[in-house]
Amino acid sequence: TVLARHLKKETDLLSSQVLKHAYDERDEVGVKVMDRTARLLGAGLGSLVNLVGPERIILGGGVIEAMGSEFLERIDRATRKIAFEACARGLKIVKAELGDDSGVVGAALLAREAIGC
Repeated sequence: TVLARHLKKETDLLSSQVLKHAYDERDEVGVKVMDRTARLLGAGLGSLVNLVGPERIILGGGVIEAMGSEFLERIDRATRKIAFEACARGLKIVKAELGDDSGVVGAALLAREAIGC
């Protein structure tokens, strides 16, 4: 499989690009992993929506960047299966505009706020 070629030993890590390639090539394990990821992430986000009722959820990171809009749409559908309709009304799930840097920028803003700048 595509994933097996990239993993030489059990401790090897997979990059988001390798996961995307495996998914695009319809690698059986890669497809199962990404389908399960979208479903479980959606379940968690659906619960969050029910508890907090956010207007917008911003997702970022290497996997979100690599997998693209189709993956984001699958997460959105999975989220809405769990979330109560009233809580999810108007909800937008979007990709972070800052890409992979969003976590670092957010941490820097929190640090700046904490020290009072």
